[in-house]
Amino acid sequence: MIPDIKKILCTTDLSRNAEFAFGYAASLANRYGAGITLLHVLEDMSPYRDSLMMNILGEEKWKGLMETNKEKIIQDMKDGLGKLSMWKDLA
Repeated sequence: MIPDIKKILCTTDLSRNAEFAFGYAASLANRYGAGITLLHVLEDMSPYRDSLMMNILGEEKWKGLMETNKEKIIQDMKDGLGKLSMWKDLA
């Protein structure tokens, strides 16, 4: 007996190929009435690289740049979800 699929974990590196994988995960979620959890991992910088960047850019600018990049990744994922809504409308 195959268990019911209730939750799908979809990992992404935000590449073009990952968009196809997300579309496949969305199709499965739609078919089985499952939810999707998106996972994108940001690698922590080594303390040495982090301190080096702070010395070059300044701590405030470096932290601001890291926050801006984090927000951009979140927005990219939201945009991808918006595209998924458009795909559902076409189906």
